[in-house]
Amino acid sequence: MSISNILPTVEDKELIFLLKNLKKHAYYKNKTINRLKTYFPDSIFLFFDSGRSALHFLAENVLEKNSRIALQTFTCSAVVHPFLTTNILPNYLSFDKNSFNFEYQHLINYINKKTKSVLLQYTFGIVPNSLEQILNFCRKNNLIVIEDLSHSFGNRYNNRYLGNFGDFAVISFGKDKPITVGSGGCLIVNDRKWQTRLKKAYQKIKQPTKTDTAKQLFYLFFMQFAKKLYHHKVIRALIYLLQKTGLLTKAVSDKEKQLYPNKIYSINKFLYPLLYSQLKKLKPLMDLRKTNTNYWNKLFNKNYKTALLKYPLSASDKHKILEELKQNHIYLSTWYSNLLDPEGVDLRKYRLDTDKFKQELYFAQTIINLPNLNLNLNQKKIIYSIINKYENNRD
Repeated sequence: MSISNILPTVEDKELIFLLKNLKKHAYYKNKTINRLKTYFPDSIFLFFDSGRSALHFLAENVLEKNSRIALQTFTCSAVVHPFLTTNILPNYLSFDKNSFNFEYQHLINYINKKTKSVLLQYTFGIVPNSLEQILNFCRKNNLIVIEDLSHSFGNRYNNRYLGNFGDFAVISFGKDKPITVGSGGCLIVNDRKWQTRLKKAYQKIKQPTKTDTAKQLFYLFFMQFAKKLYHHKVIRALIYLLQKTGLLTKAVSDKEKQLYPNKIYSINKFLYPLLYSQLKKLKPLMDLRKTNTNYWNKLFNKNYKTALLKYPLSASDKHKILEELKQNHIYLSTWYSNLLDPEGVDLRKYRLDTDKFKQELYFAQTIINLPNLNLNLNQKKIIYSIINKYENNRD
């Protein structure tokens, strides 16, 4: 079996379940909401075609135009894109090399009077060391707090689920997130004064087109097949060709890299049965991620306390390690390997001055991510052996 990042949480039987229940989407939407209530009991949920659409909706309807939002470098352009395209300027922060998040000191050093909101990323599922200080500072200064749960949905802090600490939270159900339906996202509205207003605004959001719906369903079924044979060059070449033709969508489109605006849609309603099925599996998936996190912790002398989506390591021989792992049919993701991923993002249009973050950029380019699902003991040993071969002097 090869290890890749394609739909890591989806099983064949779930796609059969999806096909059998396509017409029961309203029923499974209600069950999905009830399931989410167990994590966020006082919130309302608005579903979108992606996490970035949820952020776009939030920026358009809540955040003050021409204000600034504090968010970190070492992130994805999909996080920044919704704000820039709605006239909210990014207030880029440095990040801590141990937590991979910005910390309290970074926040107070970099923000200014125009900063009206803060986005907490929880990179890889890691909680900032100074989260309590950050939250207290935001409360005292009336800063809107948005929690991005794209890497961390299902993790806790002080016995409360992440996503309950801010005014808003966003979940991504994208291709390699804690749970996935291929494409989708959810805006969690915790601040009660916004719940009625945003529900009303959400009524104007349209369903994806029939073409987009067909592409989303095709992606799920084709990639479920492809991930099992990903080690064959012909399969990887076929994926590349299908992406070029537009039949398979990229995580970030070429237009997005150039900051072209996106249309936002609600989630494909036919995906609700799969989303409900994935939500039912979240706890055992997080338990397994926690077990694997602890395993890597022991090998690499780290102390990550949450269940990580991917396990990050800084490797000076990164490219040699990745190539040798590929020979063993292990294909590791490298996000984030830049201050703003993916490769090809126009940093000038995204208003990121890399000269301000030279040390951070160098460090980001060394990061590899170890898998935390779908690997057996032998594969773990192979991964460790190859890393150890090149990184004897790592710290």
